[in-house]
Amino acid sequence: MEYLFADLDSGGWPKSARDRVVGLMRKGAVFHINGDQHLPSMVQYGLHGYRDAGWSFCTPAICSIYVRWFLPDELNAPVLDRPEHGHSNTGRYEDSFGNRNYVYAIGNPGKVVQDNTSRYSNAQIRVAGFGMITFDQVERTIDIDSWRFLADVESPHPLRDQFPGWPLTLSQFDNLGMGAGHFLPEMTVNEPDQVIQIWNENTGELEQVFRMKGNKFQPALYEAGTYKVIIGEGNNKKEITGLNTIQGINSEVD
Repeated sequence: MEYLFADLDSGGWPKSARDRVVGLMRKGAVFHINGDQHLPSMVQYGLHGYRDAGWSFCTPAICSIYVRWFLPDELNAPVLDRPEHGHSNTGRYEDSFGNRNYVYAIGNPGKVVQDNTSRYSNAQIRVAGFGMITFDQVERTIDIDSWRFLADVESPHPLRDQFPGWPLTLSQFDNLGMGAGHFLPEMTVNEPDQVIQIWNENTGELEQVFRMKGNKFQPALYEAGTYKVIIGEGNNKKEITGLNTIQGINSEVD
C-alpha cells in the first residue's frame, strides 16, 4: 500500500504509524469508530495542524471496570478553541507524543466511581453506556449519539441521558479535514454520485478517493501542485490530467 501515502513528512522525517493511518483515513473521508474500556469521546485528528484530518468516536463501554478521566482543566491547561457548547475539558490539546487533537466532547466520570446498590447504578457512574451511529447514505450525514447506561430512551432528556456534547451530526466530507487551501476547478458531471480519485501528478500519490454527492464538486487539497482526476468506476472512467491548483484562503489551521 506504499503508493497510497508518502513515508516522509514535510521535514523529511519518517511519519509515525499514527500519522500514516490518520493520513490514509483522510484520503477516503473515513469516519473512525473505536472503543474498549475508555472514555466516550469525539475527537478530530490533526496532522500538520489542528483539525486537518477526520473524526473519531470512541463509544462508551458497556462495562467499564478500569475508570479513566480526561481533565486538562484541572491541570490548568490553556483553553484553546473550546467548542460553542462550552463544556469543560474540550478544545485543542497536544498529547505527550506531539499529536494535535481537537476534543469536541468527553464523557468523564465523577469523583465517586463505586455504587454498590446495583450493578446498573454502578455502570452508570462509571460512564458505561451505548454509542449509536446513523449513516444517511443519501444526505451523507453521520448522526452520533452517546447514551448513558440508564438513559430513558423513550422520553430522553439530552442533559440527563446523553454525555455532554452529544448528539452530534457530521457530514461525511468533514472527515477530509479543515484548512485545505488549494483548489482545483469546479467540476460538473452528468451522472451524480460518481467515484472520484485525485492523484498528485508530481508525486504519484493518491490524495483523495470518495463518492461525490450530487453532480458538482470542487476538490480542496492541502498541497499546491498538478493533479489528475479520475471520475467513475469499472469500465466507465474518465481521466482529466494537468489540473493546477489555485490558492484559496486558509484560515482554519495553525
